[in-house]
Amino acid sequence: MALQLRIVNQDPPVSTAAVPAWLGYGFRPFFLGAALLAPVLVGLWLAEFIWGKALPHPLPPLLWHGHEMVYGFAASVVAGFLLTAVPNWTGVPTPRGLPLGGLFLLWLLPRIGLLFVPRAALPVLAAIDLAFYPALMVALARPLVLARKTQHLIFLPILGALSLCNTLFWAEVLGYLPGAASLSTQAAIGLLLLLVGIIGGRVLPFFASRALPEATILPVAWVERLATPSLALAVLASVVPIRPEAAAAVFAFAGSVHLVRLYGWLDRRAWGIPLLWVLYVGYAFLGIGFLLKAAAALAWVAQGAALHAHTVGCLGIMILGMMARVALGHSGRELKPARLTVAAFGLLVAGAVARSLLPLAAPGAYREWIILAGVLWFLAFALYATVYAPILVSPRADGKPG
Repeated sequence: MALQLRIVNQDPPVSTAAVPAWLGYGFRPFFLGAALLAPVLVGLWLAEFIWGKALPHPLPPLLWHGHEMVYGFAASVVAGFLLTAVPNWTGVPTPRGLPLGGLFLLWLLPRIGLLFVPRAALPVLAAIDLAFYPALMVALARPLVLARKTQHLIFLPILGALSLCNTLFWAEVLGYLPGAASLSTQAAIGLLLLLVGIIGGRVLPFFASRALPEATILPVAWVERLATPSLALAVLASVVPIRPEAAAAVFAFAGSVHLVRLYGWLDRRAWGIPLLWVLYVGYAFLGIGFLLKAAAALAWVAQGAALHAHTVGCLGIMILGMMARVALGHSGRELKPARLTVAAFGLLVAGAVARSLLPLAAPGAYREWIILAGVLWFLAFALYATVYAPILVSPRADGKPG
């Protein structure tokens, strides 16, 4: 349990040299970037969907939407979280100040470029975008190796696999490998879900025990042993062609394991603690998404239901909840979210239901469900940005560095 405590509540000593507040810790620029990008991406996507007129970005709309939600929005939060967690696991700082700003720029420039640059500039944009994951891995590897924290090295090959997926995406865009973009994006989503399983398994029981010290949160040993392997198999089954019945069995197994895992962490009093219940709901969508994926493999439901249960439901809700908690804890503030933040949680949960589940119940209103889900996503992250942008660019409330 001491390991989990270091994830979120203890900051290692850092240099007191002058560093702009927004570059004082890894979560600050990357959470801010994600908070601003999330409503922009979905707002532009909604505009294209409603009015049927493609915006002037240089990629086909579906490829752009998938790439930016995965390698733009989600990647920013992964970077921010790991750049904040690794110093607490190791006691060795990750980049801050100008080096952190340079890493953030590698992430930011492709986001801007994919909205405005002509297609002829895509090779340059691709080179910048492809440099981000290797640079992030170097930033994380140094403290992990110096501190000999081998139990955390698992994140490096996952980041390397995400980098490979991004390379395959760009290989299709630049005309070298037709058909690679969609499959690689699907694989990248699976890798992000694997991260949710690994990180969630570390922090959710700890968060619950801290918020409810009298509760008994006892992970089930056999479930914990199956949690990561079941997810890894499900990721493979998503991209390797196998019989539909076999794929459905793998997906159903993974979904069941993680719903049983979540059940072992539950305490009904958690529903009165927003920073806890939002993560429970997000993790529930991990299991629900795989059950829907099993049904989709057998052609019982549309693939989009499973996809958006995982992306809007699991990834979106977990990201919003983690950004809210980490930003409060690491800015020296009390772990009590503002009312607008709690409203954002509710809006995003409603959006996830509207995008993944309601189309199954009322498919005749499919277009309306998509629009509703997009509006709710936009509002949820706009509220987060409204509340947290001042926190992310301001010094810690307790006067400590970071």
